[in-house]
Amino acid sequence: MASRKKPAGRRSVPAIARRGRVDPLSKSPWGQVSERIKTKINNAARNAAVATINGLAEKGPAYSGQFRDSWQAIILGGYGIGNPSQGSYPYKLSDVPKIKTSVKAMQRVSVIEIANTAPYALYAMDILPGKWRKPSEEPIGGIEFGVLYGVRQNGPTFRWDVQPDPAGENVSTAERDWYENYIRGGAMSTDVKRVVKLAFRKGDNGINIR
Repeated sequence: MASRKKPAGRRSVPAIARRGRVDPLSKSPWGQVSERIKTKINNAARNAAVATINGLAEKGPAYSGQFRDSWQAIILGGYGIGNPSQGSYPYKLSDVPKIKTSVKAMQRVSVIEIANTAPYALYAMDILPGKWRKPSEEPIGGIEFGVLYGVRQNGPTFRWDVQPDPAGENVSTAERDWYENYIRGGAMSTDVKRVVKLAFRKGDNGINIR
């Protein structure tokens, strides 16, 4: 009696069992990275967040100090260790949650979101116009923050729109479009590159950040 041939391209169940199953995590490049390097990457990302937050605080308005002290860094995607703390300027590494260094967590794109929790953040960032008043106290920003005194037009105006007038009752403590200029003008990129270079130096397991 002629033997029955197996259909081409099919394998028996025992053959598959002998070959084993492929674990997708074992194929991840992060599985080949040492824990020490993953920790360095973790710290580099967190230090970059700290440098960015401090850069935003230094460039932004600083009248009462509330806006400057309301920046937070949050790890998106549920891969952070610890909740974002409400730090204050100058911000420290402890104000940024750690990123999990497991292979599963590292193979996914982890994003550090930086946000300001002040209720008037969109006005302070020159995104929305609003109505303004001069508080009774003097601004803590001082001349180093570019304080400008003057008068405003009637109705909602942007934070920076102060007309020169020594007798004016309004004040602006940061340059016009400071947020947009910091993000897109190269200052943030410079701050991030500076701290990342400190984390990864030439000759450290072949990693070289230029």
